[in-house]
Amino acid sequence: IELKQMINTNKLKLKKIQTTFDPAKLSEKIISLEVKSKDENFWDNPKSAQSTLKKLSSLQKKIDKLTELENEISDNSELLNLYLESDNLNSYKDEIKE
Repeated sequence: IELKQMINTNKLKLKKIQTTFDPAKLSEKIISLEVKSKDENFWDNPKSAQSTLKKLSSLQKKIDKLTELENEISDNSELLNLYLESDNLNSYKDEIKE
């Protein structure tokens, strides 16, 4: 039960993070920067180009971290559910034996 509360707490924290960073907007910005970086005149201003690539890298890292957190929470939740189902099954088997 304590583990389930921790997972639920982490789900709530993730939702707050997603609200703050808005993955859809981050993805839009990434696409926009990728398009910009493919422009034939992109490297005409090296400082601006480097700044754009730095922003792009930073946004991609944020999306990767959010995805990683989502996957970890989902995996942990699924493992907990499997454990609880297994535990319930074992309890049921014990009841049948008696």
